[in-house]
Amino acid sequence: TTESTQKKGYKVPLAKMSNSDLASIINSDEIQSVLRPKKTSVDFRARKKNPLKNFGFMVKLNPYALTQKRRAILASRSTSNKRRKNFQRTRASDKFLKEILLAPQVPTDYYGQYEVEEYNLQ
Repeated sequence: TTESTQKKGYKVPLAKMSNSDLASIINSDEIQSVLRPKKTSVDFRARKKNPLKNFGFMVKLNPYALTQKRRAILASRSTSNKRRKNFQRTRASDKFLKEILLAPQVPTDYYGQYEVEEYNLQ
């Protein structure tokens, strides 16, 4: 290491390699004789898949998952049909109540009885 001319108390780092021609060093006979032979075959490893996200892989692990999913879909269809019918029923009742509330009020006479003949309420 050599002292720096610009900074007091600082030493300039030296290079680790004296010969930086790396390609010639690697291809030299001394290095090549020590290296083991190059691997030609590569072992195939299947990529791990998440069965919670990949349904096909879940079925491969658990064949009953297909039946479970089918039953869940059928159950959700029946509940959605029930909800739809209930919604239509409540909507019809809301419409009926709105018609009643917005209908013209029937005047009563002094004794509180409806004048049926005048408004045709039978």
